[in-house]
Amino acid sequence: MGKEGGTMTFLLLIFLFLIVPIANAEVSLNGSGLSLIFRNRVADLQDLTALRDETHVSKFRRLKLLIPLPENGFLKVDRRLGKELRYSRPWANDFFLEMTRIFFGIFRKPHIVTSAVRYIEYQEDLRMRNKNAAPARGPKASSHLRGATWDLAKAWMTPGELAWTRIYLLREEAKCRIDATEEWTQLVFDIMVFKKQAC
Repeated sequence: MGKEGGTMTFLLLIFLFLIVPIANAEVSLNGSGLSLIFRNRVADLQDLTALRDETHVSKFRRLKLLIPLPENGFLKVDRRLGKELRYSRPWANDFFLEMTRIFFGIFRKPHIVTSAVRYIEYQEDLRMRNKNAAPARGPKASSHLRGATWDLAKAWMTPGELAWTRIYLLREEAKCRIDATEEWTQLVFDIMVFKKQAC
């Protein structure tokens, strides 16, 4: 990005700070066990079932409760993500389409999703390989099991792109639309999109 693009990014960040103040002191991208508990409580209140296995995922796909990730010029799916896991709740797709269109309009780059829906069997296997992965069961279970959580890669982002993404997520979290965590081991933003406002 040239000098002109850098100036535009700076002005945009200032604009976002000025027009959308984040007044809620509880808003943060710091993940915790309490954040996982909160996500699962909201999921239960909004009737979001935890997916058990591939058969359960297939059933939800047939019922259109899970739909394909909207892979396009604004959003790319990491090629390592299995085809059976490239699905999400419809409102999560809508949220990320909105976010990625804005991001692409500014930076001319797509966001990259590295993880979306998971099921209990998959999460249990993942936890055997990755001790940082959330549990598959209990109050701190991974919110990926509910089908409304995505991981967006951040390793390839510039400082300006990271700053924009952080501000955007904090703003949306302040509106109670999402719960977002910036992870440092996996270098992703882990974002759960609520079916309706959670506060």
